[in-house]
Amino acid sequence: MTVLNFITSPKAVYIVTDSSFSDPADMRAAGFMTKAYMLPHLEGIIAGTGLARFVVDWFIQANTQFLVRDMVHLATFAPAQLQSLYRPYHDEFGERARSTIYHWGYDRASGQMRSYAFRSTSSFAAEELGFGSGLKPATELDELGIRSFPDDYIRVMERQKREDEALPIDKRVGIGGHITAFQLVATDDAAGGTQVLMSATRVKELSGFEADYDAACSKLRI
Repeated sequence: MTVLNFITSPKAVYIVTDSSFSDPADMRAAGFMTKAYMLPHLEGIIAGTGLARFVVDWFIQANTQFLVRDMVHLATFAPAQLQSLYRPYHDEFGERARSTIYHWGYDRASGQMRSYAFRSTSSFAAEELGFGSGLKPATELDELGIRSFPDDYIRVMERQKREDEALPIDKRVGIGGHITAFQLVATDDAAGGTQVLMSATRVKELSGFEADYDAACSKLRI
């Protein structure tokens, strides 16, 4: 898993990811996938960095294996379940399985968004994140910052891609495919309640997409 950039505020969460996953032998694209997953019944979103299969397996478990009210409730069960789910991946891949799971969701008790990180390096202890922004992989924002979502993230992700490609192969995370944007927004309705709206948009293809697609096609076994 590669790019995961986000902004959180009391009433909204904005996330962008790329879509490629890479062959570790050459860090070229091996295929494309969605990397953030909406859970409308929990008013939240799950995403992650690291081992793609592990992140997808956690989404499936979170979606089907728990009787919980919301993402805050899910966070109480997540550490133990993530440890159990992760163990066979670590046995197979060792340090290459290093991963971080992110949860974002609306907490009706507090009337605010809540964000959590669960890191394999910390035994998946629940780490609540404050409001603000995150850039993975890290890069410098220019003086304009992020004023328009998701458009301003296009240049940020292109920079992340260039910086990644300048690294030695064994240091790269592999960035490419599509820019996908996700929004989670709490709004007041006419009846005095709160509605949580979420959306997903394929914004555009990152530079080099056709070469990445051809590289992925060349790795197919028929």
